[in-house]
Amino acid sequence: MNRAKSNPDIPARFQSNCSGFFPSAKNRRPITYANLIERDFAVLLEDDRDVLGYDAAPEPLIWSHGGAKWTTAFEFSYRLPGERRILAAVKASATIVKFRLAELYRAARASALEAGFSDLKLLYSEREIRAMPRLANAEMKVFQRPPENHDALDLAVLSALHMGGGRMSLRRLRRRCGLEANAYRAIVRLIAEGAVIAADPEVLLDDDAELIARGRPPVVRQNSTDFDKIAPRLTEPRRPLTELVGRLTELRGRRAKRQTQRRGDRRPARHRQTIAGGPAIVSRRAVAIAPNSFRATNVGWRSV
Repeated sequence: MNRAKSNPDIPARFQSNCSGFFPSAKNRRPITYANLIERDFAVLLEDDRDVLGYDAAPEPLIWSHGGAKWTTAFEFSYRLPGERRILAAVKASATIVKFRLAELYRAARASALEAGFSDLKLLYSEREIRAMPRLANAEMKVFQRPPENHDALDLAVLSALHMGGGRMSLRRLRRRCGLEANAYRAIVRLIAEGAVIAADPEVLLDDDAELIARGRPPVVRQNSTDFDKIAPRLTEPRRPLTELVGRLTELRGRRAKRQTQRRGDRRPARHRQTIAGGPAIVSRRAVAIAPNSFRATNVGWRSV
């Protein structure tokens, strides 16, 4: 029942346990994990917005069963709103079945309640920790490193999402925000912060996932240099719709005026009269100038 640890004398590829350090944002310090199952559970704790904080390898719990006392070092303890503390045991499913740990943990739960914990949970690795796509989504959100200009990237993504009605697919949002290679990382980081949520939290955060904006649209200041540097194309669509329609009408009017002027410059060349006594040129076909006079008919020109 005690916490499983890796053996430093055996290469990592030949053992199921692999210890290391995990950068915890909630604890503001790196924590240690003794195996990969603990590392995956730490990722879920970091992603869960209800978890206020957690401790790896808490103080061992002393409990009794069958007239004997036991001392067990559990894997995690985490804190929830309302001053609730949960003691968590993270075990592989095969280990739980092999050693019949479910019955033993029911006996240890009473001692955990007496020690000040709200509950003792036994978590199965395959069913509750490594279930997909929950773990994959949590890893993508937790391991996103914010770039230096993340404020401008957030503004570009949120502006594009609100201008699209507040809901669109991740693929469409990536194209509309104009961030190219930085688009996916910026979107996933906003999901991790809660500014953008998935319409269905049970689906994988791929291009087909539907996203919903939370809160009001961002306000862009006129002197926002970061926004003008990162997403200059978003400043034009943020204008009111009436102003955009008026601008479009003005551009169409200018284009029609230029076309009219071009047609007006060519007409006199086709219809102008030549020197006295000559014919009037009414088509692109050249007409020879003759001393005879000409008269226009329905079928063309003829001499009279």
